[in-house]
Amino acid sequence: MSAARAVGAALEERGCGAELVDAATLGGRRTESFYISSWDWILRYRRVGQLAFAGDSAFPGLSRMVNRLAASEAVPKARELLDTRRPAVVLATHWGTAHVFALARRKARHRPPLFYVFTELGGPHHLLACGADRYFVMGDAAAAAVRDSGVAVSRIELVAPIAHKRFLEVPDRAEARRRLQLDQRRPVVFYGLGGAGIGDAEAFVQACTRAVPDAVVMVATGRNTALRRHLAQRFAGDGVIPLPFRDDMEVLLAAADVAAGKCGILFTLEVIAARRPFVITQVGAPNERHSRNFVVRNGYGWYAPSAREFAHTVRRALVDGEVASARRALAKAPKPTGAGEVAEAVIAAVAETR
Repeated sequence: MSAARAVGAALEERGCGAELVDAATLGGRRTESFYISSWDWILRYRRVGQLAFAGDSAFPGLSRMVNRLAASEAVPKARELLDTRRPAVVLATHWGTAHVFALARRKARHRPPLFYVFTELGGPHHLLACGADRYFVMGDAAAAAVRDSGVAVSRIELVAPIAHKRFLEVPDRAEARRRLQLDQRRPVVFYGLGGAGIGDAEAFVQACTRAVPDAVVMVATGRNTALRRHLAQRFAGDGVIPLPFRDDMEVLLAAADVAAGKCGILFTLEVIAARRPFVITQVGAPNERHSRNFVVRNGYGWYAPSAREFAHTVRRALVDGEVASARRALAKAPKPTGAGEVAEAVIAAVAETR
């Protein structure tokens, strides 16, 4: 929902109202299992993700059938939403949501334009062809992925990276540390585990504290309360700060010298928008490989998949000064204005329907 909130904020800023709807809430257990629970398994168990993506590649007809079964459960409520609320445009930031509304639109009396924002940097799978009228993508690799899934080139539009408007005015490091009451002199590492708080945080945090003993390590555990409590007990007094889910990511990243952790696309885009070097320690779902490759290829950071490699990389970055080269590369990164570009396209479409 982060991309949806980013576009929603851009729309609100331009005086256009937007309502966020989670398609999984429109259905029952079948919809929830396919669109939410299954993804949680993919993130937690790497082989599950590999099998799921391999299965889609080998048996696209099967994946389409399973998706249709999951989406069909949510279609009646989506159709009711279309006919009663009569939105001028439907914008989906998840392929499952797009499929639900594409199916609902066929049976609804009110049939607004359907837009889809592909929130990855690559990685084609057949379900990307979700019946949308327009597909917004971030970069050439993402455009190729959508095209290869069977979408006509005329429906694909390039936009800049998408992040919340707060990332257009990130505070400087000193100000961010004042807000968070952090020592201005100590190196700070921000370790992100995604909204679900998934990953082997303990070994990597311990490696970091040993490699750079004076570092402060902020660990974003998301909604994983058990992990947050465990880390608080395990590293009490060691400069480790486990954090619950927070909505001020731009401040947390601005306070850090280096970001680290899992390379989910939205966290990756936020790290780049905040101009922070990124040490990637975990690739969750197979599509996250494209985020990792993008960061490493452009010199925005490093890949360190083991605790030992992470310790070595963080020490090189913070003690030996290798962050300087990553900062120079990040200074040239495009601004995250994609949410505004999508919002402008939505507003133009709304004007055409009047």
